[in-house]
Formats: sequence, structure tokens, C-alpha cells
Amino acid sequence: MKKTWGYIVGIIVGVIFIIWFGTFLFSFGKQKNNKNQENVSMEQFVDNSDNIKNMQETTAAQTDIDSSFYLIYEEDRVVIYREPEREFYDYADINMDGLPVEIKEQLKLGLYIDGLDNLYDFLQAYSS
Repeated sequence: MKKTWGYIVGIIVGVIFIIWFGTFLFSFGKQKNNKNQENVSMEQFVDNSDNIKNMQETTAAQTDIDSSFYLIYEEDRVVIYREPEREFYDYADINMDGLPVEIKEQLKLGLYIDGLDNLYDFLQAYSS
């Protein structure tokens, strides 16, 4: 009878040890898998952030290149509109008295300027 109880206790301890060891391996594998997923997710996040930043820079650069502006002298000041919707962009601080006659006439009729850089160059050259 002692031998039988010894076998039963041994089997129960063995089963408990196998269950504990299996649980340990399962949780260890799960933790390792979660860390891999976190690393992959972080890498994807960084990659996506870089892609978004590149898209924004490309879009901004494309907008600057494709933008055209319409300058016109209205109500004693030069108004800048962004084309093609002709939406208000800004007022220009340009002294009309100091401008060459041909620039004055162009501003009175309306002057188109392509690109943001060209607009800034024009404003820098003729602003007071």
C-alpha cells in the first residue's frame, strides 16, 4: 500500500510539474512574441512617420511650385490672392509711389506670379 501511495504522489507531483513547466514555456513564448510585436509595431510606426513626413514635404514643395498668385492694387493697397480659387492670401506693403510705371500699371490691372519663391522675390524687391 505504501508503494501505491508513493506512485500516486509521484504521479501527481509529476503532473503538477509538467503543467507548471508547460505554463512557464507558454507564458515565456507569449512574452517573447509580444516583444517582437512591439518592436515590429514601433518599426512600422517609425516607417509610417517617415513616409507621412516625406509626403507632407513633397506636397508642400509641390504646392509651392504649383501655386500661382494674383496681385492687384485695390483700395489703396496691394492685395495678394492665391490662384486658382482666387482666395485671399495677404496684403503687400508696397509703396506705389516708388514703383516703376510699368509695375504700377501691371498691379492696377492685376499681376500673375507663379510660385511662392517668385512671389517672395517680387515682394522683397518692391516692398517698402
